Amino acid sequence: MLNQKGFATGILAVIFTVYSVLIFLLFGGALPSFWLGYVCSILLTGLCLAIVWMGFSERKSSFLGLPLAVVASLFLIIQLLGSFVVSILPIQAGLAVEAILIGLMLVCSLGALMGRQVVEVREQEVQEKVFYLQSVASELESLPPLASDAAMRKQLVSLWELVRYSDPMSHSSLAPIERRIEEQTAVLAQQVRSGDWESVTSLCGTLTHLVEERSRKCKLLK
Repeated sequence: MLNQKGFATGILAVIFTVYSVLIFLLFGGALPSFWLGYVCSILLTGLCLAIVWMGFSERKSSFLGLPLAVVASLFLIIQLLGSFVVSILPIQAGLAVEAILIGLMLVCSLGALMGRQVVEVREQEVQEKVFYLQSVASELESLPPLASDAAMRKQLVSLWELVRYSDPMSHSSLAPIERRIEEQTAVLAQQVRSGDWESVTSLCGTLTHLVEERSRKCKLLK
């Protein structure tokens, strides 16, 4: 990752150096519009560099499917080329062009950042649900070795596998049934350790029904 950032920095430095040489050779800094375009080019180059170093090149920081670093690079290219035109415009027209360009870039950047926040919140929710399922599956995995016979052990293993391979995605409407699964799993573990096998059989049936119902609701919510 550090090598990629260093490479991107080097590319930006080369591009800006070539751009600076060309624009000074053509216009020589004689007009106010030249300095307007050149200063805006410096600002957008710095912003593009900051975006690269802050790690906004991944897909989740995106605008219309393009990573923010790619969006910033496209605007930078437009700015560098457009500054040649801005340099020969009246200062008022140059200001209007630069204001529109920078405004569009800021809107796209904010859109990408907002999208990143939504993705991160969703990922956090998924991680919490995956952790919830893993904790329930882990509790169930510890129970089969405590079973009194092979039939009971098979029943506990089947329940564990049902939870282990169930859909990790979730929804707020599934919270009540997920709480029930967690509560019943705790009761099941207690009954297994106390040797109440009649209650264990009943609880296995209840949990199987709850997990299957949760899976059906998950499919309907997709």
